[in-house]
Amino acid sequence: MIGAEILGDPETNITGVSAIKTAVSGDITFAKNAKYAAMIAGCRASAVVVDRKVVVPNPNCALLRVDNPMTALDKVALLFTDAPPEYKPGIHPTAVIAESAVVDKTAHIGALSVVEENAVIGAGTVVLSRAYIGHSVRVGCDCRIHPGCVVMERCILHNRVLLQPGAVIGGDGFGFSRDEQGRPVKIPQLGWVELEDDVEVGSNSTVDRARFGRTLLEKGVKLDNLVHVGHNVRLGQGCALSGQVGISGSVDVGKNVLFGGQAGVRDNISIGDNAMITARTAVLHDVEAGATFSGFPGLPKKQYIKLYVLHRKLPQLFDKVKRLEERLAQFDGSTKDN
Repeated sequence: MIGAEILGDPETNITGVSAIKTAVSGDITFAKNAKYAAMIAGCRASAVVVDRKVVVPNPNCALLRVDNPMTALDKVALLFTDAPPEYKPGIHPTAVIAESAVVDKTAHIGALSVVEENAVIGAGTVVLSRAYIGHSVRVGCDCRIHPGCVVMERCILHNRVLLQPGAVIGGDGFGFSRDEQGRPVKIPQLGWVELEDDVEVGSNSTVDRARFGRTLLEKGVKLDNLVHVGHNVRLGQGCALSGQVGISGSVDVGKNVLFGGQAGVRDNISIGDNAMITARTAVLHDVEAGATFSGFPGLPKKQYIKLYVLHRKLPQLFDKVKRLEERLAQFDGSTKDN
């Protein structure tokens, strides 16, 4: 099934899937690199999926050698997992559907959900309980909208979009001006949010509507839980944002950019294709394509590491300077204050 080369007994019985640290007899697990392969000797699993290039000395279990252990184990895990729940086409009696809304006959609308005027729900889409679909929203085919999600007016979801529980799409962007007394005055947010094919938005994450035009998440963008994407942001195809990342308004992000947890990006800057923003980095200016940024404020990774090493040496440097001052004072009679 996974195209593996088997080293060991091919008749080994497998009854479950587990992590390498907690696996017991009968389980299959995986070692994605040499670091984890070193743990195989102490592992109790009956079989381990490993990279073909990794050398495992004296394994005490069957090995399945493949090109990509993580992908291979995902396929195996499906054999030991209950099938996901199926939702039959139809509208629950407690759902509230506006007269002008168009719901495809193959879609599922769960209990206590609301679909407002002029909204469109495409074929095979599942809207689970207590979700809200706003006025003139367009939802494509085979989307999955989990409980508690909110999609505000005029937003557009293309095909196979997945909203995890509590996601909010199309809330107002954070736009305020000041009146003569210095009080904040709300700026109308007149745009919308557009999520292209295969976008996934994690639980309790938010994507704000644009002030004008659209906030855009291109094909295949993935947001973890508790991510905030501000108004008029564009995230290019294949971007992935880990938990608690915050992207300020009008940021333009290229393709396949990766953001580590709690990274933050200031407004009105650009990040090039294939860049990597490491965890807890504060990005305050443009990032070139392919660059890796780290630190606070964010710097190219090599520069940040160099400064970090020098910073750790400051106590020794301070002590060295102090000793030199004391020696100089002995020769010229000066004090360390001079």
